[in-house]
Amino acid sequence: MNNSYSSISVIGAGAWGTAIASTLSKNQNFINLWAKELEVTNSIHTKNDNTLFLQGIKLSPKIKAHNDFKFLEISDLLFFVTPAQYFRKTLKDISNKIDKNVPIVLCSKGVEIKTLNLMSEIANNILPDNPIAVLSGPSFAIDVANNLPTALTLACDTDDVGGKIAETISSAEFRIYQSRDIIGAQI
Repeated sequence: MNNSYSSISVIGAGAWGTAIASTLSKNQNFINLWAKELEVTNSIHTKNDNTLFLQGIKLSPKIKAHNDFKFLEISDLLFFVTPAQYFRKTLKDISNKIDKNVPIVLCSKGVEIKTLNLMSEIANNILPDNPIAVLSGPSFAIDVANNLPTALTLACDTDDVGGKIAETISSAEFRIYQSRDIIGAQI
């Protein structure tokens, strides 16, 4: 079994999604980053900078920004970093494009106001076969983007999937500690 994922995609190019893509790009050939805003995609392509959400941070040219979801067919690991209130709609919109073996790493904080569901409950409802993990801080996007030391919890109830994700995304500055407590990591 391969010990790491090779085609990582980040859904959501706000400050936190961009910072995650930036840190993941250090150990990958490329990172796909989906942005709702065309302004963000253009800024990343032309200046290697997300001037709308994470201004002043030079991004790796290995980050490939997209406004569509064509890249999902080659993705073997997905990070969801959309705002909590848009998570369900975004996940539904692309659920038929995601292979059931692709792990979904939830990075969005909060609960869905309408249902009081946690992000993991929404993900399990829409993609019941996909492995789910939760990445949780405390951390700040600007610190991660500036390569400052950060320790995060990665909660996954499947040890082999959690271990493979942790091995793929860990670095000297981005330390991952594994847990099985998906609910606790979200709360």
